[in-house]
Amino acid sequence: MCKHPLIGQYFVDWNGNIVCPQHKDAFCHSCRRFYGSNAIEVEPGIFLCHSCMSHLITPSRAEHIIGRIRYFYRQNGLEIKSRVKLKVISANEMVQQYAPQHQGFVVFPPENGEFSVVILRHLSQTVFATVMAHEILHVWQFENQITAPLEICEGFCNLGSYLFLQHINSPVAQGQQTLLEFDDSDIYGKGFEKLKKIYDSTGIFGIISEIKKYQCTR
Repeated sequence: MCKHPLIGQYFVDWNGNIVCPQHKDAFCHSCRRFYGSNAIEVEPGIFLCHSCMSHLITPSRAEHIIGRIRYFYRQNGLEIKSRVKLKVISANEMVQQYAPQHQGFVVFPPENGEFSVVILRHLSQTVFATVMAHEILHVWQFENQITAPLEICEGFCNLGSYLFLQHINSPVAQGQQTLLEFDDSDIYGKGFEKLKKIYDSTGIFGIISEIKKYQCTR
């Protein structure tokens, strides 16, 4: 990135790109690769790598992907019945109005049976699918009165994204799966790890059975 020789410590992203410590936080806003010298600044301090810039989500493509996600979940016993309204915002708006360091957010409660799903602007199609597959499972949990601990709630949503990404045959999809697998955060990462182990031994219906242990029946 800086055209200087790498000496001593260095950092590697999911795509094998290598940077010095000075640039270890120079991630693409969308796919989380080190963005390199050909990046494009799409918002103040927000950069996209060349690959993501070439595959940005469009409104029509977003609706198509949402439909595919709904179908995928319905085929696996996780039907989302509510209407979903997509709201695309800037990174600054996400920080100021919703959740810092998040790519997506679901507004609760729904209005007239419709959920607003807020997602960052300037995402590639694959990363948009990753975020939407996560957020729409929050809607499913709300519909089914699931009140799981935050670790289980978010781990379940991350697992949904992971499984949906298996149906997208691209390096970026594989990269997003890698990020989910190696996330070591206390909530998202550990929750995903716990539920992935259950999925590996019992499959999707074992996961549904596990998550419904937290269903409020009152």
